[in-house]
Amino acid sequence: MSAVVFSSIAPYLPLQKDPASRDLRWVTSVEYALKAVARGVDTSLVCNGQALCDCIVDMRAETGQCKDFAVQYAKILGLGLTRLFDALEDADKFFSSTLPGMAKLAIQLPELLKAHGEQVDKISGGSRTLKLRILNSQQSGMVLLDQGLIAALLSCGFFCLFPGALKERKRDDIHPINFDFVFIGVPYARNQVQKLKCLIHYFEKVCSSMPQGTVSYERKILPRRRPLPTKPLAVFPNEDFWKNSKRTLCNMKVVDFGAIESAGPDYLQVDFANAYLGGGALNQGCVQEIRFMINPELIAGMLFMSPMADNEAIEITGAQQYSQYKGYASSFMFAGDIVDRTPTDSWGRRKTCITAIDALCAPGENQFDTDAMIREVNKAFCGFLPHSPVCGVVELWKSINVEEANQNQASKVSNGGKANADQQIDFRNAVDESTEEDRKSVSTSPCAMHQEQKGIATGNWGSGAFGGNLELKSLLQWIAASEAGRSEVLYYSFRDPRAKRLQEVIDWVLQEGWTGSELWTVLIEYGQCRLNRQLKCELYDWILPNSNTGPSTS
Repeated sequence: MSAVVFSSIAPYLPLQKDPASRDLRWVTSVEYALKAVARGVDTSLVCNGQALCDCIVDMRAETGQCKDFAVQYAKILGLGLTRLFDALEDADKFFSSTLPGMAKLAIQLPELLKAHGEQVDKISGGSRTLKLRILNSQQSGMVLLDQGLIAALLSCGFFCLFPGALKERKRDDIHPINFDFVFIGVPYARNQVQKLKCLIHYFEKVCSSMPQGTVSYERKILPRRRPLPTKPLAVFPNEDFWKNSKRTLCNMKVVDFGAIESAGPDYLQVDFANAYLGGGALNQGCVQEIRFMINPELIAGMLFMSPMADNEAIEITGAQQYSQYKGYASSFMFAGDIVDRTPTDSWGRRKTCITAIDALCAPGENQFDTDAMIREVNKAFCGFLPHSPVCGVVELWKSINVEEANQNQASKVSNGGKANADQQIDFRNAVDESTEEDRKSVSTSPCAMHQEQKGIATGNWGSGAFGGNLELKSLLQWIAASEAGRSEVLYYSFRDPRAKRLQEVIDWVLQEGWTGSELWTVLIEYGQCRLNRQLKCELYDWILPNSNTGPSTS
């Protein structure tokens, strides 16, 4: 395997390289401004929203970003910040205490980055695959950050200091994590103030007492197969795999009350993602983005994770919850502090695991096509599978029932041999960055925690704004979780009336002893009938025995 070329994070940071030492450092004038803010209101005179806007615009101009959003729209940025702090009950405390603390964190960014490499080497036993870098599409791997470094990065985001117009951004498709779009949205959407209350509460907590743990961000990839050396890469698992699987369906329970994050550390918690991690968290979004407001450390992953392809998922372990909330979308509200008592592993990560998977957007009736179902079940499957012992390509060949021949082929490839031409597995588009030395060094590391078969906590994935069919998506997730070896699925319905009969379907299917492949076959049959306009009933009705047209009557 050819050496993996890491994409440097340096161009995306609000720092410059020192010509002599080559270390990253602040632009002198920006550092001077941050130090003034850090000394407090009497020195900086930043005591209200407009003064903060002026400070942000001045610092951005000093970095040479004179043509970007925050400078061009300084007037509307100032309006948003003024409205925000007019609505904030303890604005005086923020300007006198929290904001200086955030400036101190930002000032420390160069030192924290320099110490980061040494810290991850110590934590991971010398693994070279955990350092902060860009994780591009089709490049599996993990980044491990301590909570202090994350707080410094997010403080820079609040000050809108990340560079915007970069040629590298177009290449890597990475967006800055500046908060300016959230500020500007304040006059137009009530929930923007509530989102910012969550984020400000996070800064209050970390500035008063910095947590000492870590958070890992991992890109997981399903390897794709090349049927013949001259053929293009093909999706795998494919239709034959799902049709022939012998996996028994796991237990599944519909939960009408509560939220996914309440499932606790015994469950892998699903984030209904956009292809871009975080989606509109730093814009107008307030649906799946809510998790990024109550667990703001998730936002840091948006800095270095390029969009997910169809065979990818992103798993984040250790993000702490700082806020409670009420409502959803336009009714979302910050509801005060929460003390996250989730236990930690030996890396210092809280045992909260979140997997981000993006559904097809506005698929319409095409979602009942076989290829669309394969795409969705594979996406969920990738998110639900554990990763390799090091961190990287998911354990596709050990965790699922693949035909014996394919198992042998995978074994040959992993041992450096060659697969037969008609079964050649292409791992070049699912690059595992680890070396043999890395594998030995982490053999007893917390990566093993991922081998514990947690349950899955999910819900109406892709069935809201994305326009997916809830009945279809719920059953595809069940198949994927079962194939991934998960013991149980908790399905949080949020009392959606479309999920009213889901538990009835689950109970009947389990009573009949269906395997995952049998349920898959039923979904394919239903999809074909629906696309051919041979039926008018919904999927649950078609499956249950009281239907006159469903498979249960045949």
